[in-house]
Amino acid sequence: MTNWADLRDAYGSAEKVPAMLVAAEESGVELGPAWDAAWSHLCHQGTVYSASYEAIPLLADICSRLPMRGYMPGLQLAGSILASIYGPVSPTEVRATFATAISRLRDIAESALPLAEGDPEFTYALETLAAFEDLGVWQRTLSYLADGEAPLICDPCGAELLLQLDESPPKVATWNAGDGKRDVVGMEPTHGTAEARLWGLADTHGRAAVAESLRFYFGSSTCPACGNELSIPEAFA
Repeated sequence: MTNWADLRDAYGSAEKVPAMLVAAEESGVELGPAWDAAWSHLCHQGTVYSASYEAIPLLADICSRLPMRGYMPGLQLAGSILASIYGPVSPTEVRATFATAISRLRDIAESALPLAEGDPEFTYALETLAAFEDLGVWQRTLSYLADGEAPLICDPCGAELLLQLDESPPKVATWNAGDGKRDVVGMEPTHGTAEARLWGLADTHGRAAVAESLRFYFGSSTCPACGNELSIPEAFA
């Protein structure tokens, strides 16, 4: 049995985490104070803790009991814990330790995709599924699609960039208006890759706008600051 008092969350001892998750489940599938508290303790601004990992099987149980929706707070919380690279244990070790619970969560996440209400909710659900399938950088960055813009970094020059997805075609810009903007060239994903998996899910579920945005997410441009070629996926990483 897990000794929660020996584990840590964002605020210290994790002894209250089980009761916190009970309260979150009782609150249902809508975001609210109970789920906010669970997020704050277990995935605080993207950082996770020893208690966060131990919560994964509990979250799998909760998600299996609650009504399935396109957006389920417990499912997204579990995905964010797995996707985090800011924690005390390597992600590879975590995935090996909790493989059974992760498999259950993955199945729930895939079944929830067609229930998403609107493209933004579908995008969040897709990012969560990417976390359970360990699809690289996409498990941490797909949610930017819903915002219409995403932060990038040019590795050669270190410039902070902004991918502007709401423009047609999408652009890459710096914070200096004098640098101008550069068009993004879309890419068709290669069969068998993480990109193909994500694009295929968007296409299968009739999310044409999401699928089109993903082509640019997987594409390339040039850095407005230094002129070097810019791979969008690598600039996220």
